[in-house]
Amino acid sequence: MDDLVDAIRQRYECCAQITALQERQTQAIGDADYQQLVAVLTDKQRWLDRFAAISRESDLVSRWKNERDDLPPGQRTECEDLLARMEDELSRLDLRHSEDLNRLSTDRGRTERQLAEVRSGGAVSVAYRDEDAAEQRRVLDIDR
Repeated sequence: MDDLVDAIRQRYECCAQITALQERQTQAIGDADYQQLVAVLTDKQRWLDRFAAISRESDLVSRWKNERDDLPPGQRTECEDLLARMEDELSRLDLRHSEDLNRLSTDRGRTERQLAEVRSGGAVSVAYRDEDAAEQRRVLDIDR
């Protein structure tokens, strides 16, 4: 049973690491530091993989259902507390992750609009480079 409690503790530690990385992710997005964002996402994925692996390796869900009544009261209370805190934190992480995705989507849309403006400005530049346009610019008609 101690390995069940240890698995829950390890999973909670993973959750804490993911939370810290989520904060760094939000900061990198806010700063438009995409190099840092990639590094944070790489670390976050590693912790998410570890989080999932703990559940698979220890068959955490079924063992918790089967063994929780046999745990000493102190350990059971600790595990219940950790599991409740994890559930709350995972809900908050999901919300923050959605907010970050929305922010990135908004930033992408803004960038696409700016690129479209640059492309349309390129057509104007082509007109100025056109020889006929250059000839017309060289003559200044002050009588008009």
